[in-house]
Parts: sequence; C-alpha cells; structure tokens
Amino acid sequence: MRKLKMMLFGASLIMVVGCSSKENALCHPQPKPPAPPAWAMMPPSNSLQLLDETFSVSGTGEVA
Repeated sequence: MRKLKMMLFGASLIMVVGCSSKENALCHPQPKPPAPPAWAMMPPSNSLQLLDETFSVSGTGEVA
C-alpha cells in the first residue's frame, strides 16, 4: 500500500511540474503560398452557354 501511495505521489508530482514548466512558444512566420497556376487565373469558359444554344427548346407548345 505504501508503494502505491509513493507511485501516485510521484506521478502527480511529475504531472504538476510538467504542466507548470511550459515555456513561451515563439511564432515563426509562415512562408507565403505559391502563386496559383495560370489556368486557374483564366476567365471561365462559356461551354454551358454554347450547350444551351445548341440544344435549345425551339417551341413552347404542348406535344400531342
């Protein structure tokens, strides 16, 4: 029983010392991310507009 108490006391002492002895962490500047690729900077394509013109509905009447 005495050995168990000594182990618990030692473990709690280690935990208290470990938690109280933290040093201030210095923030290191982060490097800038690389520039985006050229294809990402181009304007979007108008393929949806071309598809709409190609497959447009010609009439609005009902089919019999």
